[in-house]
Amino acid sequence: VGHMEEIKNIDLVIEVFTELYKRGSNVHITFYGGSEKRLQQLRNQYNLPPIIQLKGIVNEVPYHLHQCYLSASYTELFSNACVEALSHGLLALLSDVEIAHRFYAGQSNAINLFKTKSELIQKIEEMEEPDFYLSNEKNLALASRYSLEKVAQIYRELLDRNF
Repeated sequence: VGHMEEIKNIDLVIEVFTELYKRGSNVHITFYGGSEKRLQQLRNQYNLPPIIQLKGIVNEVPYHLHQCYLSASYTELFSNACVEALSHGLLALLSDVEIAHRFYAGQSNAINLFKTKSELIQKIEEMEEPDFYLSNEKNLALASRYSLEKVAQIYRELLDRNF
């Protein structure tokens, strides 16, 4: 979800899901966002299997259609899209980078970090197992800390301060 520039490491995700497809996996990934130019570049660069969908810019991300949020970013300061996905009850697979990804993973066992392509493949395959279960309760609690009401209150308190 969001822009698809190189810092987001989209290539790694495409390579992982292409490999999973070759292994007979039934997982799917949908990318939301990115300029049409960037999406066309990715389509030209890769022979995308049918489990990879590039939707482009949408008015609203249909989180209810998905089970997990995935980010392979090389760096992440806050990750608005991740918090938004968590607020919709999604699990998360995040690259093991500072600041946001490691912080969020430290707050919830329903957020898993990965360092390598093979580690990401392994985590996805584990999630595919029929007996896989992971509660999203802590993700929902984490996301609620960033609700509009709570963030607005913090801003009100800051604006009311006398410096």
